Amino acid sequence: MDLAAVIALVIEVVVLSQIEFRVVKTRITPFNVLAFPYTVLIIFAYFFASPLGFIPLSGGSVVVWIGGLFLLWTVGMVLMVLFVGSDPVRLFSTQLKSSFPTETYTVRLAMWIGTLSVPLLCYGVIRAKTIAGGWMAIGSPEFKDAYLHGLPAHIVVLCLPIVILLLGTATSKSRLQLAVAAIIVLFLLIGQEKGNTLQPLIGGLLYRLATGRAAISLKSIGILVLCGALVFAGINLFTWSAADVPLPMLDADTYFHLARYSCFYALSGPLAFDDAVRYGTRDLGLPPEAIFSSFINLYRATTGSAELLGAGSTKGNGVAIDLIDDSVAHNSNVYTFFGTLYLYLGGLGASLYVAVATLLIYLLLILASSTRNELFLALYCFVCAQLFFGFFEFYFWHLTTLEVTFLMIGAFVVQSLSRTNKKYSTALFRHPSQ
Repeated sequence: MDLAAVIALVIEVVVLSQIEFRVVKTRITPFNVLAFPYTVLIIFAYFFASPLGFIPLSGGSVVVWIGGLFLLWTVGMVLMVLFVGSDPVRLFSTQLKSSFPTETYTVRLAMWIGTLSVPLLCYGVIRAKTIAGGWMAIGSPEFKDAYLHGLPAHIVVLCLPIVILLLGTATSKSRLQLAVAAIIVLFLLIGQEKGNTLQPLIGGLLYRLATGRAAISLKSIGILVLCGALVFAGINLFTWSAADVPLPMLDADTYFHLARYSCFYALSGPLAFDDAVRYGTRDLGLPPEAIFSSFINLYRATTGSAELLGAGSTKGNGVAIDLIDDSVAHNSNVYTFFGTLYLYLGGLGASLYVAVATLLIYLLLILASSTRNELFLALYCFVCAQLFFGFFEFYFWHLTTLEVTFLMIGAFVVQSLSRTNKKYSTALFRHPSQ
C-alpha cells in the first residue's frame, strides 16, 4: 500500500501538471511549485528514510496530499477556464514574457531601497549583539531572537521582495544589482532563519522562469539544489561555530553529519506528518485557530486586546523522526502544507482553507499577468516560494506573508500615483521613455 500511494502521487502530479500546462502554457503555477518538490522528497523518503536511520514512510500522509493536490488543481483549473475565458494560454504564455512597462524604474527603486536598507541591517546586527551579550553570541538563539524583532525584523521582511526583484531581473551586466542582492542575502544568513534566506532566492528564480529569462533545465535545477545546499550548510556551520560545536574541517565525519542533518531537515515535514497520521492526531501545542494567527495577531497588536498567538507547532510536542538521535532537540514540529491544515482543522476545514487560498493565489497570478506589473509578479513569486517549501512547513500562518502583501500593494499604489500625477513624479520613478 505504501508503494501504491507513492506511485499514485507520481502519476497524479505528472498527469495534472501536463493538463494544466496545455491550458495556461506556464510551469510556474501554484500546483507545480507545491507538488513537485514534495513528490521528489516522498520518493527519496520511501527508498532512503529507513537506511539513513529515520522512521519509515507509510502511505497515509501521501493519501492526504493526493487529495489536497487534486483539490488545489481543480479549483485552479476551474478559475482559469471560467474567469480567464476561452484563451488563458495567451494571458499567461504571452503576457508574462512581454515587457513589463514599469519594471525598469521599479528595479531602480528596489536598488535604492536595498542599498539604504544595508545600514539599518547593520544596526540590527549591532543591536542584537548588544542584547545577546557580545560578538561571541552571534549565532546564538538570543541573537536570532533580538535580530528578528523590532525595526530590523521589518527591514528583513522589506528586503525579501527586494531580493526577488533584483535577482529576477538581473543580467550578466548587472553586477551592482547582484552585489546589493548578495549583501542583503548575507544579512539574511546572519539571522539564521532558513526560510527568510531561501524563499527570496527561490522567488527570484521563479521570477526569471515566469518571465522567460531562464528555462527549466538540468542546469537551473542544479543551481537551485546547489544554492539551497550552500545556504543550509552556511547557516548550520555558522550556528554550530557560535555554539562552540567542534567542526574539524578536514574530518569526513563533519560533512557526513552535515549531510545527514540536511536529510533530517528535508524529511522532517513528510515524516512527522506521516507519523501523526499513522498513530492519530496528537496534541500539537496550539489551538486550531493558530492557523489564522497572522490575522489574529494583526488584530491583537492593533487593538492591544490580548497576548499574541504563537505560530508554529511547539518543539516539545513534535515527532521524533530520527531513530539514531531521538532527543527532544531533534523532534520535528513541522507537518507540511496540507498536513498542518489537516491536523489543526480536520479534513473539511482544511479543504475549505485550501479552496479559498487557491482562489486567491491563482487570482494573484491572473493579476500579475493581466497588468504586467512586476510588483504583483514579485508578490506572486514570493507566495509560490512559500508553497515550494510546503514539503516542510505551512508558512501562511506567519505574519511575513501578510506584511509582504501589504508592502507590494502599497508600492503599487505609490507607483500608480507617481505615473498619474506627474507633478509629484521624480526621476527615480520616471520611465526612460517618458
